[in-house]
Amino acid sequence: MYENELYHHGILGQKWGVRRFQNDDGSLTPAGQNRYGVSNKKTAKQFQSRLNDVDKAMAFNRRDLKEAQRTRKGIARKIKRNIVSQDEKGNKTYAFTDSKRDQKWKKAYLDNDAKIKQYEKNIKKGENETKRLLKQIEKQGLTVKQSKTIRNTTRGKDVATAAMLTLASIPLSAVLGNPGGTGAVLFMTGSAGAGTKYKVRAPKQTS
Repeated sequence: MYENELYHHGILGQKWGVRRFQNDDGSLTPAGQNRYGVSNKKTAKQFQSRLNDVDKAMAFNRRDLKEAQRTRKGIARKIKRNIVSQDEKGNKTYAFTDSKRDQKWKKAYLDNDAKIKQYEKNIKKGENETKRLLKQIEKQGLTVKQSKTIRNTTRGKDVATAAMLTLASIPLSAVLGNPGGTGAVLFMTGSAGAGTKYKVRAPKQTS
């Protein structure tokens, strides 16, 4: 028997990137609907958990959207010669031949464009869900406090790699002495994005 062993069995059938209670756009799976009690009156704690889960989902989609937009710029440089027209808003129209080179970049362009549209759709759905929840909170006489926060958007297997890479960039003085507030912690979390933290409370009972 070894003393320095760590075991994690997880959930049967669990896979990286597959969420049990919500989809990528923040909408609930059937298991999530049961967990959050969407068919019943939610408690303040359920509202708070749901709002923060939706905000986390939007943070991941905003991160993925930025990455896809950067990729689009790179692809645009590669297919510059395929531009056949451009409107006054800067939207370009491309034409591709049957060559392997053109078909390769056509596929990359269309696949990436589809991702961008999906991420934008997910973010919009998350924003609408947040508005809906806030209206329900108001109707039930609960109070909600919103504050800016930083969401860690490093995905599963990327966490260890990101931590090692970012830790190497932190000065030794920051580790041994004054880390300069929360900045050093944010560097160690890997990818991060702005978000909103929600706290929902029931009104205090007056005697």
